[in-house]
Amino acid sequence: IKIDSNFKVNIVKVISSLAALQKIAKHHRSQFNYPIVGITGSNGKTMIKEWLAQALNSKYNVVKSPQSYNSQLGVCISLLQMDHSHQIAIIEAGISTVNEMEKLQKMIQPTIGILSNIGDAHSSGFKNNKEKLEEKLKLFKDCETLIYSKNDDSIDILIQQIKLNTKVSWGTEGSSNCIIKELAKGQNETSIKLSYEGHLLNFIIPFNQDNLIENCMHIITFLILDGWTEKEIQKRINE
Repeated sequence: IKIDSNFKVNIVKVISSLAALQKIAKHHRSQFNYPIVGITGSNGKTMIKEWLAQALNSKYNVVKSPQSYNSQLGVCISLLQMDHSHQIAIIEAGISTVNEMEKLQKMIQPTIGILSNIGDAHSSGFKNNKEKLEEKLKLFKDCETLIYSKNDDSIDILIQQIKLNTKVSWGTEGSSNCIIKELAKGQNETSIKLSYEGHLLNFIIPFNQDNLIENCMHIITFLILDGWTEKEIQKRINE
């Protein structure tokens, strides 16, 4: 390598620049003790991240993955944004085949997990959706809390096998932590009645598409767990 003698720089030669960057990102993340939210799934990761960050910004100094930076490289860039002024981080994790999530989990070390839906997106690197789900769930192995939809039995069965301190589900099932008692779609909005720990909560969200309702339910559940009032949550939805 030829460098101008007047230009002072240190150069470290490594076998893999990506592996080296991942080690740096892992060490950098380890310097912080505030909550790290890890989000993965087939669809909706970026939307959930952006909505959650927008809601939490009213109470916390939030750092989040830029755009859709959720790859082996993108996660490094996301984590390196963290500093001691922040109070919570929201990091996306995306994979395209097996044996990728373990590397992301070791870097992110999320304390709170959110699993968006598991569909056919990015399926070419997996034998089937079960293998893809098993790989994605590796992100949450050391989480304190995992938020997910209980409406899909295939997802719920695998999640129940994960040893976590807390699994918080939402859905129409009576065994959900956050139970959807009533969901009424209007022309441009949806009215949702929830039951959480014996309390009835009512929300109106400004859309009626199923995927957007699902994404919003992850946010609502997170805010309920964080102690937000019904009025506070509705205000953030309106904004």
